[in-house]
Amino acid sequence: MRTEAGKMPECLIFLIRNGLGVSNDRFGIIGIKDWYACDDPLYIDLFRIAEGPSCVPPVETGYRLLPGTDGSVLLSWTPANEEDRWEVKVSSTPIDPATQTADILEQEVPGEPQCQVEGLQIGSHCYWYVRTLCDEPSAWFQGKTFLVDPAPLQVPFLVDFEQGESGFVALQENQLNTWQHGHVPYVADTNQCFYISNDGGASYAYTNLQESRSYLYREIAFPDSSANGFELSFDFTGMGSAPNHVMEIYLVENLDYYPEAGIFTDPVFCDEIGDNFCNSPEWQNFKLELPANIESPTQTFVTKIIKH
Repeated sequence: MRTEAGKMPECLIFLIRNGLGVSNDRFGIIGIKDWYACDDPLYIDLFRIAEGPSCVPPVETGYRLLPGTDGSVLLSWTPANEEDRWEVKVSSTPIDPATQTADILEQEVPGEPQCQVEGLQIGSHCYWYVRTLCDEPSAWFQGKTFLVDPAPLQVPFLVDFEQGESGFVALQENQLNTWQHGHVPYVADTNQCFYISNDGGASYAYTNLQESRSYLYREIAFPDSSANGFELSFDFTGMGSAPNHVMEIYLVENLDYYPEAGIFTDPVFCDEIGDNFCNSPEWQNFKLELPANIESPTQTFVTKIIKH
């Protein structure tokens, strides 16, 4: 049989294959039983092909924490076609956007497929949803859930930790040797810094012969490019020996990736820029060169302390 346009019609085939590799092929299956898998028959019902909806949700979403103000984020999405009007819901907890109200934001967004949100709580998770607005709105599409970190540091910057942790976040659950912030009394050249402690900060010692991997991270916003590249410098003092008692430094482009305490960093996501910092009884200043063109404008700076 041929269609009016002279083309052969498509042929749709359902295949059920049983446990012995014997197949049963049908053009429309009702009650094909796999005797070797179970005693219940398999059914198909209410089969239909129809024209797709004229109003479709976005096909991809993203987010970017904005420098300057904590809790500010730019949500974005990619229209499926040429749509120019959407509705966005932002919530501190998961919701059904079709039936529930969002507690942070509900807003119609015309024009550009993006929405800036202010006042998010640092350390909380953000859940958000977007749908396309037409005569008949599309289904809701859930955006990427993310952890709200402090606003990225804008390059160039200098952090001396005298006013606190400066937005650095520790990932070190259930680790014996952990990052702590405060004053180290026997180090004359510093007032406030991050240090390693085996008792939650009460002392300034670490435990050997027990494996620990504790992370400290901060998001950084780079300019588009630099004629002279970028240079990372920091002061460091600490004993230990490679490879079992060291500090390592990484840049992470994927903002959805977080190192897990006690686990090796994933080389797929983590670009190591410095390793084997140890055996330095006096303060030293270290300098690391970074590429002139950073592929992603916002990266996560990660330090890892390893103690075995």
